[in-house]
Amino acid sequence: MPILYYFKVSFRSIALHFLWVVVLLFLTSKANSQGIQILKSNGKAAVITEGTDAGVQKGELLAVNRFMNDGWKVITYAEVTHVRHNMARIQIVENAPQVKMQMGDSIEKLPLNSGNPTRLNSVRNKNSSSYSGFNPYGNSMKSIYLGPTTGAFIPLGDMKDVFEDHLGYGGIIGIRFRSDLDVSMRFFYAAQNKEWTFWSVQMLGRRYFSNNLLLDFGYGICYPEVVGSTMGFSGGVETIRLGFIGGFGYVFPIAFTTQFEIGCLFHLYPNMGENSGQFITIQGHLIL
Repeated sequence: MPILYYFKVSFRSIALHFLWVVVLLFLTSKANSQGIQILKSNGKAAVITEGTDAGVQKGELLAVNRFMNDGWKVITYAEVTHVRHNMARIQIVENAPQVKMQMGDSIEKLPLNSGNPTRLNSVRNKNSSSYSGFNPYGNSMKSIYLGPTTGAFIPLGDMKDVFEDHLGYGGIIGIRFRSDLDVSMRFFYAAQNKEWTFWSVQMLGRRYFSNNLLLDFGYGICYPEVVGSTMGFSGGVETIRLGFIGGFGYVFPIAFTTQFEIGCLFHLYPNMGENSGQFITIQGHLIL
C-alpha cells in the first residue's frame, strides 16, 4: 500500500506541474503571436483579426505567410473585400498563387494597391525566394512528430564519482500547438556494462525563437541503478527521482517535412546523493 500511494502522489504532482508548463507556454505564445492572424477560412476567403482600428482598408493588398520548417514563407496574396473596426474579410487575388488559406497563417500588410497587377507581380518577384519552394500539397507543419535520439550523457559534481561520460540513445515525441510552441516527451538511456544504468524521461515545453533557435524547460524523472552504490541507487521505487530540466537547441531543416535538432539540456535532481544530482545531456533528434 505505501508503494502504491507513493506512485499516486508522485505522478499526480508531475502531471499538475506539467499542465502548468503547457498553460504558461500557451499564454506566452498568445502574447507573442506573429502579426495579424486568421480567425476562420474556407480556403480562398478568410476573416482576419484586424480591421479599421489597425489601419486595414478595403482594397488593400496583404501577404499571406505560412510557417514551414525553417521559417515564415509568403504563400499567396489577398485583397481586403469587407472591413469592420476589429476584423476584416480577405480574398485571394486572381493573379496570385491559388493556395488555400488556413488557421495559423499570418497576414502581413503591404503598402501597395492590390488593384494593380503590375505591382502585385513586382511583389511576387521580390519575394520569389520565399514562396518559390512552397509545396501546397505538403504538410509544412506537423501537429504530432516523433523520431530517434542519440547523444552524450555527462555527469557533474558528486555524480562523477558514480557515473561516467557515456553515449546514450532514446526517442522523442511531441505535440505542436502553434508554429512557435510545442510540448515534447523524451526518454534517454545510458549504461556502463553492468556497473550502472541511467533511465531518464523528460517532459518539456519548447518555445521557438527566430527560425531555428529554441528553448526547452520542464521536468524530468530519472531512474539510476548502480552496482554496490552507497547513495541509494540500488533499484526499487525509492530510486526514482523528480527534477528540473532546462536547455536550448538548434534546428537544421533536411527536407520539407524532416529536420535534425541538436540541443543541450541541464538536469537537476535536488534529492539525489549527499547534495543534488546534476547532469548534462547533449541530444540529437531526427524529426520525422
